[in-house]
Amino acid sequence: MPERIEATKLEYKPNEVDKMLEEFKKDLNTDYECTQDQRDAADIDFGFLNIVGGQWKDYLDRSYEKRTKLEFDMVSDYRNKFVGEWTSSPVDVEYKPDDSATTDKDAELLNGVRRTDFRDRFGMMATVNAVEEVSTCGAGAMKLRAVFENKGDPENDNQVIEFTPIHNAYETVVWDSASKRIEKVDARHVTELTAYTRDSFEHQFGKDKEAVSAINPPRNVGGNLFTPEQIFVATRYHVENNKIKVFVYENLREGKIESYTEEEHEEMKAELKSSEFHKFKRERNVVKRSIYKSVFSGAEIISKPERIAGEWLPIIPFYGYRAYVGGIEWYRGLVRKLIDPARLFNQQMSQLAENAASAGQEVPIFTPGQIQGFEHFWANRNGKSYMLINPLKDASGQIIATGPVSYLKPPQLDGNTQAILATVPQFIQQVTGGAPQDTLDPEMSGKAINALIKRQNMNTKVIVDNIASAIEWGGTVYQSMASEIYNSSRMMKIVGRDGRQTMQKLHEPMFDDKSGRLIESNVINGKRFKAYADMSGAFESQRDQTVEDMKGMISALSGVPGTEKLIPEMVAAIVENMSGTGLEGIKKIVRNDQVAKGIVKPETPEEEQIFAQAQQPKEDPQQKLMESMAQQQQAEARSLDASSQQKVADSQKKNAETAKIMSGIEVDKLKLMIEIRDRTLNRVKELPLGAR
Repeated sequence: MPERIEATKLEYKPNEVDKMLEEFKKDLNTDYECTQDQRDAADIDFGFLNIVGGQWKDYLDRSYEKRTKLEFDMVSDYRNKFVGEWTSSPVDVEYKPDDSATTDKDAELLNGVRRTDFRDRFGMMATVNAVEEVSTCGAGAMKLRAVFENKGDPENDNQVIEFTPIHNAYETVVWDSASKRIEKVDARHVTELTAYTRDSFEHQFGKDKEAVSAINPPRNVGGNLFTPEQIFVATRYHVENNKIKVFVYENLREGKIESYTEEEHEEMKAELKSSEFHKFKRERNVVKRSIYKSVFSGAEIISKPERIAGEWLPIIPFYGYRAYVGGIEWYRGLVRKLIDPARLFNQQMSQLAENAASAGQEVPIFTPGQIQGFEHFWANRNGKSYMLINPLKDASGQIIATGPVSYLKPPQLDGNTQAILATVPQFIQQVTGGAPQDTLDPEMSGKAINALIKRQNMNTKVIVDNIASAIEWGGTVYQSMASEIYNSSRMMKIVGRDGRQTMQKLHEPMFDDKSGRLIESNVINGKRFKAYADMSGAFESQRDQTVEDMKGMISALSGVPGTEKLIPEMVAAIVENMSGTGLEGIKKIVRNDQVAKGIVKPETPEEEQIFAQAQQPKEDPQQKLMESMAQQQQAEARSLDASSQQKVADSQKKNAETAKIMSGIEVDKLKLMIEIRDRTLNRVKELPLGAR
């Protein structure tokens, strides 16, 4: 998987490549030889703890070659207890702003991005592996590398940061021997060795590559008698410090300082010159750190130096107890100082087992004449109901003895062995703390027990602090890589400290009221952060502790005047931090109530709406009642007025209808009178003139 950003490869001539290979191999051998004694000791630590028979490796090989070799493991529990306590309350990284231009929101974004990578990309696996190796032999390591987000999508160029465990780091990670600092910030290079079989080498690099080891280290591996042929390929990371010229401008509109490299300045020179908001301040030379990765075998450079993301070596060293003696780095874990007493105890217990197996009863001693003829009888004496011997006679034939001449007594446990068997377990228990049932008196008070546990934990505090320093440095390395990896517009899953996850868009355009133009929000690159070791423990453990603390607080405040308002909030905290099935609905109700009160910050559009509605002005109940009564009176008045108007309308309608009816009657009468008149005139016209 490519471990790259926009690839920057250096060009080399063939003779330069050959010279480079020799230089790399020389550095590797020099660095490896400087700490060879420590690697051998660490190898014994691992074998002693993890391999059957490892507790006897290189101990009394000749004198105990064919004797009983029992193993009573009194060290593993000590190491396992340390690892278990650490994993139940691990150290994390917390970023904080490191200048005025970086906000708490920026830091929380970076925290969320790292939590996502740590959770989804083997962060805990890599860290626990390093802690296990540190507690065993005193040295461990993990690696950060950039990988493609979706390996199967050729259109997706987005990269993410992956945490990679390094197994047997004491043997496979070779640091610059000139570096002295515990986090190796002063190292110029570091080399990681990867072992291949011949077949796997050809599969990985092709049959055209010559399978020659970059180095041939002695293979001890805790006493393994069989070690397959291995070809070591070296991956080298080295630092290059390049002086570059930068041009510094003051952005008057945004009130910040901007710097441009010589290439960037050449492209933007005209735009910057014409801008009334950019004022040239100065040009200066700065040192830019770059990290280059190369891969080589003993025969050739397989991959020439290529720049990778970040400005720090991507391998994070972990140390236990560490010191420099005679200018050479020495380290150890929890096992090394317990090897000798554990071996001594195993030796004495094995000897006791041999004695018990071979000395179940006294062995009689006879003269040859006493068992002559009964040799087979005595050789197979088990299960016999009686035994026979010849009596022992003097020169005259008189019987002088009828039993054994003597007896071979079983060996007795001497005082020195008794003292060893009592002292060694006591010493180991004193150093390791032993099992709780062995060290804690049930009659002791809780205060005394806590004091004892704290005193025992002080034995390993140095290792805990060194692990915390390593994880803190890993946070710094991660941030330098993230500023280059997450530098474009993309949707990212963000994990909160409580495990809640949201989706945010990096480099999202937004309108800035201050500058009056579009800017990018949710930006990591260009910001300055400081990584700190967060030793508050795992969030799950904190939640359990919160539940217990809130229960105690509720009990303590019960009946105390003035604390009534606190009780509901404490109950809400208990519900929010409880774990179990079927609590989702209750937790949602409680959270919505906390959001509405402004105690919890809204994280979703739904919660933002709940918060906005809760911020609306609340009406006084008395005022609301009065307004309701007034509205009722107005409604009644309007109802009465509407009733009166309806009555008037009805009356008018009736009058109109009456008028219409009356009008119709009058018209009918008029028509009738006209009709009568017309008929009368017609009859008159029909009469004779004299009759008219």
